[in-house]
Amino acid sequence: MNDYSPILHRGRTAHQEYHTGQLSLDELQQLRPIVESELEAVLNNPPKKGWASDAIGLKNRLKRHWDEWFTFLTHPEVKPDNNDAERALRPVVIHRKVSGGARSDWGVLVKYYWTCDSQWFIQVLLLELVSVHCTLTKFL
Repeated sequence: MNDYSPILHRGRTAHQEYHTGQLSLDELQQLRPIVESELEAVLNNPPKKGWASDAIGLKNRLKRHWDEWFTFLTHPEVKPDNNDAERALRPVVIHRKVSGGARSDWGVLVKYYWTCDSQWFIQVLLLELVSVHCTLTKFL
């Protein structure tokens, strides 16, 4: 299912070109139906031997979330990847691996804190809980 890589690359490149002033918003938005139709052509034309099982899973996921994949072409404020989220989670993942998992109260709370990134009020609540827990633990 490697035929989709140039299509995704074209979309990401257009997003970058918009942000560097090489494409207008209108030009970027006009690219979405083109990229979607190219990807749809790949998905609707399986190889002669058929799709591998993992490729079938990817194909089904692409179709299930079709309206979400190229949002970054019509709304350039949306990033085409989740690299920032991955980078933000990295220290927590490393700590979890070094400490032997998220079995401690701290590990569980940090895990939920990072997964609630878009809901800042939950983050604030969790930070308060961690602070109270750490304070109480010192006195017990």
